[in-house]
Amino acid sequence: MPSSYLNFRFHFLNEEGKKQSIIPLNGRADGESGLRLTEYAIPIEDIVHVYRHQEKLAVILKPYLALPKNLAVNVLPETSALLIEVADGFAFNVKSAIDQHLSRLHIAQARMRWEAEGKGKLFRTITCPVCEATTDTTAIFSEYIYCHYCTTIFNQYRQLLLKSEQYNICPRCNYYGRLQMYPEVRFFWLPKEKEFSFGENYICDTCAGRTYDETIWRNALYLVGLPFTLYLKYMMSKEQDPILTEMAQANRLAQDGNMVEADVLYSAMLLRNANHPGLLYNYGLAWLHNNEPKKAFNYLSRVLELCYNYEPAREILEIYKDTEIIRN
Repeated sequence: MPSSYLNFRFHFLNEEGKKQSIIPLNGRADGESGLRLTEYAIPIEDIVHVYRHQEKLAVILKPYLALPKNLAVNVLPETSALLIEVADGFAFNVKSAIDQHLSRLHIAQARMRWEAEGKGKLFRTITCPVCEATTDTTAIFSEYIYCHYCTTIFNQYRQLLLKSEQYNICPRCNYYGRLQMYPEVRFFWLPKEKEFSFGENYICDTCAGRTYDETIWRNALYLVGLPFTLYLKYMMSKEQDPILTEMAQANRLAQDGNMVEADVLYSAMLLRNANHPGLLYNYGLAWLHNNEPKKAFNYLSRVLELCYNYEPAREILEIYKDTEIIRN
Protein backbone atom coordinates (compact mmCIF):
# COMPACT_ATOMS: atom_id res chain seq x y z
CA MET A 1 0.00 0.00 0.00
CA PRO A 2 1.24 3.53 -0.70
CA SER A 3 2.73 5.35 2.25
CA SER A 4 0.22 7.83 3.66
CA TYR A 5 2.67 10.74 3.57
CA LEU A 6 6.35 11.60 3.39
CA ASN A 7 7.87 14.89 4.57
CA PHE A 8 11.13 16.02 3.01
CA ARG A 9 13.36 19.05 2.41
CA PHE A 10 14.36 20.29 -1.02
CA HIS A 11 15.72 23.11 -3.19
CA PHE A 12 14.27 24.33 -6.47
CA LEU A 13 16.84 24.16 -9.28
CA ASN A 14 17.10 26.30 -12.41
CA GLU A 15 17.79 25.03 -15.94
CA GLU A 16 21.53 24.97 -15.15
CA GLY A 17 20.94 22.78 -12.10
CA LYS A 18 21.80 25.53 -9.60
CA LYS A 19 19.94 25.87 -6.32
CA GLN A 20 17.51 28.77 -6.14
CA SER A 21 17.76 29.20 -2.38
CA ILE A 22 20.30 28.71 0.37
CA ILE A 23 17.95 27.32 2.99
CA PRO A 24 16.09 24.06 2.15
CA LEU A 25 12.34 24.33 1.67
CA ASN A 26 9.74 21.94 3.07
CA GLY A 27 7.90 19.43 0.90
CA ARG A 28 5.41 16.64 1.39
CA ALA A 29 4.03 13.79 -0.72
CA ASP A 30 0.71 12.24 0.27
CA GLY A 31 -2.38 10.74 -1.25
CA GLU A 32 -4.71 13.62 -0.46
CA SER A 33 -2.94 16.82 -1.50
CA GLY A 34 -0.50 15.15 -3.87
CA LEU A 35 2.93 16.77 -4.03
CA ARG A 36 3.25 19.80 -1.77
CA LEU A 37 6.19 22.12 -2.44
CA THR A 38 6.31 24.79 0.27
CA GLU A 39 2.68 25.83 0.78
CA TYR A 40 1.60 24.94 -2.76
CA ALA A 41 0.10 21.55 -3.62
CA ILE A 42 0.15 19.82 -7.00
CA PRO A 43 -2.60 17.19 -7.29
CA ILE A 44 -1.35 13.72 -8.19
CA GLU A 45 -3.54 13.70 -11.32
CA ASP A 46 -1.60 16.73 -12.65
CA ILE A 47 1.72 14.85 -12.54
CA VAL A 48 2.69 12.96 -15.71
CA HIS A 49 5.94 11.34 -14.57
CA VAL A 50 8.87 11.80 -12.19
CA TYR A 51 12.46 11.19 -13.27
CA ARG A 52 15.35 10.81 -10.82
CA HIS A 53 19.07 11.35 -11.21
CA GLN A 54 20.86 10.83 -7.89
CA GLU A 55 19.24 13.38 -5.54
CA LYS A 56 17.59 15.43 -8.29
CA LEU A 57 13.98 14.96 -9.39
CA ALA A 58 12.34 16.25 -12.56
CA VAL A 59 8.60 16.43 -11.97
CA ILE A 60 6.82 16.49 -15.35
CA LEU A 61 3.44 18.19 -15.10
CA LYS A 62 0.53 18.29 -17.48
CA PRO A 63 1.03 21.23 -19.86
CA TYR A 64 -0.79 24.54 -19.44
CA LEU A 65 -1.57 24.08 -15.74
CA ALA A 66 -2.65 27.18 -13.86
CA LEU A 67 0.01 27.16 -11.15
CA PRO A 68 0.44 29.73 -8.35
CA LYS A 69 2.92 32.43 -9.36
CA ASN A 70 5.53 31.45 -6.75
CA LEU A 71 5.46 27.89 -8.09
CA ALA A 72 5.17 28.78 -11.78
CA VAL A 73 8.39 30.82 -11.70
CA ASN A 74 10.28 27.59 -10.94
CA VAL A 75 8.97 25.72 -14.01
CA LEU A 76 11.86 25.28 -16.44
CA PRO A 77 11.59 27.52 -19.54
CA GLU A 78 9.69 26.03 -22.48
CA THR A 79 8.78 22.92 -20.47
CA SER A 80 6.18 21.78 -17.98
CA ALA A 81 8.81 20.44 -15.58
CA LEU A 82 9.90 21.36 -12.08
CA LEU A 83 13.45 20.46 -11.13
CA ILE A 84 14.22 19.95 -7.44
CA GLU A 85 17.11 18.57 -5.39
CA VAL A 86 15.99 16.55 -2.39
CA ALA A 87 18.00 16.89 0.81
CA ASP A 88 19.11 14.21 3.27
CA GLY A 89 19.43 11.42 0.66
CA PHE A 90 15.64 11.09 0.35
CA ALA A 91 15.27 11.44 -3.45
CA PHE A 92 14.48 7.77 -4.05
CA ASN A 93 11.96 7.76 -1.21
CA VAL A 94 10.25 10.90 -2.49
CA LYS A 95 10.01 9.60 -6.05
CA SER A 96 8.72 6.25 -4.80
CA ALA A 97 6.08 7.94 -2.65
CA ILE A 98 4.84 9.99 -5.61
CA ASP A 99 4.92 6.95 -7.89
CA GLN A 100 2.96 4.84 -5.43
CA HIS A 101 0.12 7.38 -5.38
CA LEU A 102 0.39 8.07 -9.13
CA SER A 103 0.30 4.38 -10.03
CA ARG A 104 -2.64 3.79 -7.71
CA LEU A 105 -4.54 6.52 -9.56
CA HIS A 106 -3.74 4.96 -12.95
CA ILE A 107 -4.72 1.51 -11.68
CA ALA A 108 -8.06 2.81 -10.42
CA GLN A 109 -8.77 4.35 -13.83
CA ALA A 110 -7.79 1.16 -15.64
CA ARG A 111 -9.93 -0.96 -13.32
CA MET A 112 -12.96 1.23 -14.02
CA ARG A 113 -12.50 0.72 -17.77
CA TRP A 114 -12.36 -3.06 -17.37
CA GLU A 115 -15.37 -3.08 -15.07
CA ALA A 116 -17.32 -0.90 -17.50
CA GLU A 117 -16.77 -3.62 -20.10
CA GLY A 118 -17.90 -6.30 -17.65
CA LYS A 119 -14.39 -7.74 -17.38
CA GLY A 120 -13.47 -6.56 -13.90
CA LYS A 121 -12.69 -10.09 -12.69
CA LEU A 122 -9.90 -10.36 -15.26
CA PHE A 123 -8.10 -7.28 -13.96
CA ARG A 124 -4.72 -8.07 -12.35
CA THR A 125 -1.98 -5.95 -10.78
CA ILE A 126 1.39 -6.44 -9.14
CA THR A 127 3.46 -4.26 -6.82
CA CYS A 128 7.10 -3.53 -7.63
CA PRO A 129 9.42 -5.02 -4.98
CA VAL A 130 11.71 -1.98 -5.22
CA CYS A 131 9.60 1.19 -5.39
CA GLU A 132 6.21 -0.35 -4.46
CA ALA A 133 4.44 1.29 -7.39
CA THR A 134 1.65 -0.80 -8.92
CA THR A 135 1.64 -2.14 -12.49
CA ASP A 136 -1.35 -3.37 -14.48
CA THR A 137 -0.50 -6.95 -15.49
CA THR A 138 -3.86 -7.88 -16.99
CA ALA A 139 -2.37 -8.26 -20.46
CA ILE A 140 1.07 -9.45 -19.30
CA PHE A 141 1.65 -13.19 -19.27
CA SER A 142 5.43 -13.13 -19.66
CA GLU A 143 7.94 -14.45 -17.15
CA TYR A 144 9.22 -10.98 -16.24
CA ILE A 145 7.62 -7.60 -15.61
CA TYR A 146 9.16 -4.16 -16.12
CA CYS A 147 8.36 -1.40 -13.64
CA HIS A 148 7.67 1.74 -15.65
CA TYR A 149 8.36 3.87 -12.57
CA CYS A 150 11.75 2.67 -11.31
CA THR A 151 12.81 0.66 -14.43
CA THR A 152 13.33 -2.54 -12.43
CA ILE A 153 12.81 -6.02 -13.92
CA PHE A 154 11.26 -8.69 -11.70
CA ASN A 155 9.31 -11.91 -12.15
CA GLN A 156 5.70 -12.81 -11.39
CA TYR A 157 6.75 -13.74 -7.84
CA ARG A 158 8.25 -10.24 -7.29
CA GLN A 159 11.78 -11.64 -7.36
CA LEU A 160 14.45 -9.41 -8.90
CA LEU A 161 17.01 -10.47 -11.45
CA LEU A 162 20.36 -11.10 -9.75
CA LYS A 163 22.02 -7.74 -8.91
CA SER A 164 19.45 -6.00 -11.13
CA GLU A 165 19.28 -3.05 -8.74
CA GLN A 166 22.72 -2.10 -10.12
CA TYR A 167 21.91 -2.73 -13.79
CA ASN A 168 19.94 -0.52 -16.16
CA ILE A 169 20.08 1.30 -19.49
CA CYS A 170 23.15 3.53 -19.59
CA PRO A 171 22.23 7.20 -20.18
CA ARG A 172 25.34 7.65 -22.32
CA CYS A 173 25.49 4.62 -24.66
CA ASN A 174 21.92 3.25 -24.24
CA TYR A 175 23.16 -0.31 -23.63
CA TYR A 176 22.10 -2.37 -20.61
CA GLY A 177 24.87 -2.58 -18.06
CA ARG A 178 25.97 -2.02 -14.50
CA LEU A 179 25.65 1.67 -13.63
CA GLN A 180 27.83 3.37 -11.05
CA MET A 181 28.92 6.88 -10.17
CA TYR A 182 32.38 7.08 -11.75
CA PRO A 183 34.92 9.86 -11.23
CA GLU A 184 36.11 11.65 -14.34
CA VAL A 185 39.22 13.72 -13.71
CA ARG A 186 41.31 15.26 -16.45
CA PHE A 187 44.46 17.04 -15.27
CA PHE A 188 47.12 17.52 -17.92
CA TRP A 189 48.73 20.05 -20.20
CA LEU A 190 50.26 18.87 -23.43
CA PRO A 191 51.83 20.74 -26.34
CA LYS A 192 48.51 20.98 -28.20
CA GLU A 193 45.92 20.53 -25.45
CA LYS A 194 45.32 21.04 -21.76
CA GLU A 195 42.44 20.31 -19.46
CA PHE A 196 41.67 20.68 -15.78
CA SER A 197 38.31 19.20 -14.86
CA PHE A 198 36.88 17.23 -11.95
CA GLY A 199 33.49 15.57 -12.16
CA GLU A 200 31.39 12.45 -11.76
CA ASN A 201 29.22 10.55 -14.22
CA TYR A 202 26.54 7.94 -13.65
CA ILE A 203 27.46 5.58 -16.47
CA CYS A 204 27.98 1.90 -17.28
CA ASP A 205 31.22 -0.06 -17.05
CA THR A 206 31.66 0.14 -20.83
CA CYS A 207 31.58 3.95 -20.87
CA ALA A 208 33.80 4.03 -17.78
CA GLY A 209 36.31 1.90 -19.66
CA ARG A 210 36.39 4.45 -22.45
CA THR A 211 37.01 7.23 -19.93
CA TYR A 212 39.85 5.22 -18.42
CA ASP A 213 41.52 4.69 -21.80
CA GLU A 214 41.12 8.37 -22.71
CA THR A 215 42.63 9.70 -19.48
CA ILE A 216 45.09 7.21 -18.02
CA TRP A 217 48.20 8.09 -19.97
CA ARG A 218 47.51 11.82 -19.95
CA ASN A 219 46.81 11.96 -16.22
CA ALA A 220 49.84 9.75 -15.54
CA LEU A 221 52.15 12.43 -16.95
CA TYR A 222 51.31 14.90 -14.18
CA LEU A 223 50.15 12.51 -11.40
CA VAL A 224 47.36 14.73 -9.98
CA GLY A 225 44.55 12.97 -11.81
CA LEU A 226 46.15 9.52 -11.78
CA PRO A 227 44.69 8.27 -8.43
CA PHE A 228 41.16 9.09 -9.62
CA THR A 229 41.67 7.23 -12.88
CA LEU A 230 43.08 4.19 -11.06
CA TYR A 231 40.14 4.25 -8.66
CA LEU A 232 37.80 4.26 -11.68
CA LYS A 233 39.56 1.12 -12.92
CA TYR A 234 39.14 -0.50 -9.51
CA MET A 235 35.40 0.26 -9.46
CA MET A 236 35.00 -1.40 -12.86
CA SER A 237 36.34 -4.69 -11.47
CA LYS A 238 34.13 -4.87 -8.37
CA GLU A 239 31.45 -7.53 -7.80
CA GLN A 240 29.86 -7.90 -11.21
CA ASP A 241 26.91 -10.17 -11.90
CA PRO A 242 28.62 -13.56 -12.51
CA ILE A 243 26.27 -14.19 -15.41
CA LEU A 244 27.26 -10.93 -17.13
CA THR A 245 31.01 -10.78 -16.54
CA GLU A 246 31.78 -10.16 -20.22
CA MET A 247 29.02 -7.57 -20.68
CA ALA A 248 31.17 -4.44 -20.63
CA GLN A 249 33.67 -5.91 -23.09
CA ALA A 250 30.99 -7.29 -25.41
CA ASN A 251 29.15 -3.96 -25.47
CA ARG A 252 32.30 -2.06 -26.32
CA LEU A 253 33.26 -4.44 -29.10
CA ALA A 254 29.78 -4.11 -30.58
CA GLN A 255 29.86 -0.32 -30.31
CA ASP A 256 33.26 -0.27 -32.03
CA GLY A 257 31.94 -2.40 -34.91
CA ASN A 258 33.74 -5.61 -33.96
CA MET A 259 30.66 -7.81 -33.96
CA VAL A 260 32.52 -11.06 -34.62
CA GLU A 261 34.23 -10.97 -31.22
CA ALA A 262 31.21 -9.42 -29.51
CA ASP A 263 29.05 -12.26 -30.83
CA VAL A 264 31.29 -14.80 -29.10
CA LEU A 265 30.99 -13.03 -25.74
CA TYR A 266 27.24 -12.48 -25.95
CA SER A 267 26.80 -16.17 -26.86
CA ALA A 268 28.91 -17.24 -23.87
CA MET A 269 26.72 -15.20 -21.52
CA LEU A 270 23.55 -16.62 -23.08
CA LEU A 271 24.81 -20.13 -22.26
CA ARG A 272 24.62 -19.14 -18.58
CA ASN A 273 21.18 -17.54 -18.85
CA ALA A 274 19.33 -17.66 -22.15
CA ASN A 275 16.35 -15.84 -20.62
CA HIS A 276 17.95 -12.63 -19.41
CA PRO A 277 15.97 -9.67 -20.87
CA GLY A 278 18.83 -7.16 -20.49
CA LEU A 279 21.36 -9.45 -22.15
CA LEU A 280 19.04 -10.22 -25.06
CA TYR A 281 18.29 -6.50 -25.42
CA ASN A 282 22.02 -5.73 -25.76
CA TYR A 283 22.47 -8.55 -28.25
CA GLY A 284 19.67 -7.15 -30.39
CA LEU A 285 20.93 -3.57 -30.09
CA ALA A 286 24.44 -4.71 -31.03
CA TRP A 287 23.19 -6.37 -34.23
CA LEU A 288 21.14 -3.27 -35.05
CA HIS A 289 24.19 -1.03 -34.66
CA ASN A 290 26.15 -3.38 -36.92
CA ASN A 291 23.63 -3.36 -39.78
CA GLU A 292 22.01 -6.73 -39.12
CA PRO A 293 18.40 -5.64 -38.50
CA LYS A 294 16.84 -9.06 -38.96
CA LYS A 295 19.02 -10.59 -36.27
CA ALA A 296 18.43 -7.54 -34.11
CA PHE A 297 14.66 -7.81 -34.24
CA ASN A 298 14.76 -11.54 -33.52
CA TYR A 299 16.51 -10.84 -30.23
CA LEU A 300 14.40 -7.78 -29.40
CA SER A 301 11.23 -9.76 -30.06
CA ARG A 302 12.54 -12.46 -27.74
CA VAL A 303 12.95 -9.79 -25.05
CA LEU A 304 9.25 -8.98 -25.27
CA GLU A 305 8.36 -12.65 -25.05
CA LEU A 306 10.21 -12.77 -21.73
CA CYS A 307 9.21 -9.30 -20.51
CA TYR A 308 6.19 -8.10 -22.47
CA ASN A 309 6.27 -4.48 -21.27
CA TYR A 310 10.04 -3.92 -21.39
CA GLU A 311 9.95 -0.36 -22.71
CA PRO A 312 13.52 0.00 -24.11
CA ALA A 313 13.00 -2.94 -26.51
CA ARG A 314 9.41 -1.99 -27.28
CA GLU A 315 10.44 1.57 -28.21
CA ILE A 316 13.04 0.33 -30.72
CA LEU A 317 10.62 -2.09 -32.34
CA GLU A 318 8.00 0.64 -32.52
CA ILE A 319 10.39 2.96 -34.36
CA TYR A 320 11.23 0.37 -37.00
CA LYS A 321 7.94 -1.52 -37.29
CA ASP A 322 6.84 0.11 -40.58
CA THR A 323 10.25 0.32 -42.23
CA GLU A 324 11.64 -1.69 -45.11
CA ILE A 325 14.22 -3.43 -42.90
CA ILE A 326 11.39 -5.13 -41.00
CA ARG A 327 9.47 -6.19 -44.08
CA ASN A 328 12.46 -7.49 -46.03
